[in-house]
Parts: sequence; structure tokens; C-alpha cells
Amino acid sequence: TVLTCGDGPQVDLTLAMRQLGEREIGSILLEGGGKLSGAMLERRLLDKLVLMFAPKIIGGGQAAPMNITFEGFAKMDEAITLDRLKVEQFGPDVCLTGYPVFKS
Repeated sequence: TVLTCGDGPQVDLTLAMRQLGEREIGSILLEGGGKLSGAMLERRLLDKLVLMFAPKIIGGGQAAPMNITFEGFAKMDEAITLDRLKVEQFGPDVCLTGYPVFKS
């Protein structure tokens, strides 16, 4: 099934989540780039994050892939924090799991 979510060139993420909820889909795996992850966080559409980190430093400035990309916050106390944090290691990779706490 293909869902049409918005009229613009990008998916209306809030509408997409609403349509999935109407179909009684209560959980999705979002695997995308930093821009998609950042957009979901900005809209408060994520309730759990599982972040994988490889022990590799590639550099590259703006061209380098990022886990989460969005405008950000002017003050540190506005930042999204992660609650119930769990850290695991799988071989050389590190997995960070947490539940975002959004400021009002």
C-alpha cells in the first residue's frame, strides 16, 4: 500500500504518522539519513531513538553524513534530552537507546 502524504515535494510527516495510526500501525522502524531523523524529532514524532555509532571518524564538514540534522536550539536548556538511556556494544559498534524528553 502506498500512502500519499501531502501535496508538496516532500512527505508531510505528521500526516504520514496520522495515516499509519488510522491503519492501527503503532510502531515503525525509521531508517534514514540525518535530515529525516531531524525532521521527525523537530515535529516530536519520535518516542524512542536507537542510534548506532561505528568507531570511525571521517570528517568532511557539511558533506559528511550525520545521524541527526535540524535547525537546533538557541540555548542548551532547550535541547532534547534522552531518558531511560541504555548503552550496548555490538562488536566495535556502540548502540545508544533512549526516549526523547521534549521541552515545552
